[in-house]
Formats: sequence, structure tokens, C-alpha cells
Amino acid sequence: MGIETTRPLWDTLRAGLIALVLLVHGSKILPWPDVGRSDLAYGVAQDNLAQGAALLTRLGRPTTVEELAQDVLAVGRASGAAQRWLYGPFQPLLKRTGTGQSWGLFAYPDPYAGRLVVSSRVEGGGWEERYRAPGRGDPWLVSLLEYRRIRGLYDDNGDRPKPGGFYNPFCDWVAVELLAREPELEAVEIRLDLVTNLRPGSDKAPVPDKRRHVRTRARADVAALLALREAP
Repeated sequence: MGIETTRPLWDTLRAGLIALVLLVHGSKILPWPDVGRSDLAYGVAQDNLAQGAALLTRLGRPTTVEELAQDVLAVGRASGAAQRWLYGPFQPLLKRTGTGQSWGLFAYPDPYAGRLVVSSRVEGGGWEERYRAPGRGDPWLVSLLEYRRIRGLYDDNGDRPKPGGFYNPFCDWVAVELLAREPELEAVEIRLDLVTNLRPGSDKAPVPDKRRHVRTRARADVAALLALREAP
């Protein structure tokens, strides 16, 4: 009785599919720079450019911030073109299956963080702070807003001149959760305080938090969403 040396066709196809998935997603974890001019407008990018230009100058290659920015943009354009060529054929499948990855989480330390703050008020009253990141406020709000999949909707908006597309729906959702839970509330305010974290040893004066991207939702503003939430 001989030993079977051929594999069924499905085993071969499955191995090929697994190898393809590992190749696509494995290459996506590489630190592909894809930088445009708008990316360099952020405070953290300007700090990094200044530090990089100063380092290159000390190493014997005199470089201005603008020259370094042009070099970074050139590399970003080439990298972006390579990514589009490599991953373009797979994008429809990744989008349909929800298996795409951006791998941008914690790519660099951000000294200009956004601190989420949620407040509420009853009719005729003043604003009462209900949540302040990280971890201060009503326990149920802390648990809700610091869940990793929720935090991704707002956590990178603090340094943006304009918040991302999910920010306004996120604010609607937070307001609805609070207003539905506490019928006596009249309005909810959601904002991101821009926090400047100075490097150790910095001689700069502390910078006060800046209120940014303030969104106020009165009960009447989200009445339709409240009705949907409370519908049986």
C-alpha cells in the first residue's frame, strides 16, 4: 500500500489564499510614509521637521525646515504611489470583507493631544462636567467612552483644524446616550481640549488647554434620534 503524496486541490488553494493574505497584511505593517502638505501643517509635524533639520545641520548637512519638508513630501509621494500600485487590486475585496488595516495606531508620540470633555445641563442651569479624559467622570461614561473601538472615533481629532467625518455623528450619539438616560437634562456639550505636552527639560512655559471642536446638542436637536433609540 503506497503513501499518498498528492494533496486535495482545496488544500492547495487554501494554502495559497492564506499565503496571499499574510503577504498583503504583512507588508501593510511596514512603516509606509504617505505624507501630503496638509499633514505637515500639524504642530507635531512642524516640531519634528525643526528637530530633523537641526540634526542634519549638526551632522554636516546644512538643511532648512522647508528643504527637509520638500524631501519628506517627495518620499511621501513615491511611497503613496507604491502603496496604490501594490494594494489597489486588493482594495475592493478588503473593503467588502472589512479586513483592511491602516496600522497607524501609536505611530509616533503626539505632544498635542485632544482631551475629550463632556458636560450636561438642566433647563435654566449651568454646565456640569460629566466626563474628562482620562478616566474622570461617571463610571458608565468612562467605560463607554474609553472603550478602544469608541475612542478611535474621536481620539485623533484634537490637533486637526477640522474634526474628521465621524466626529459629528459621535457627538450626536453621546448626547443621545446621556439625554435618554437622564430625562431631566436639557442639553449636552462635547468638546476636545487641545493639550500641549512639553518634553522633559523643556524651558517653555506651560500652555493652557484650548477648547476645540465644541458641539452642543439640545434635546430638541436630537429628538428624532432619541425617538429611534426609545422605540420598541
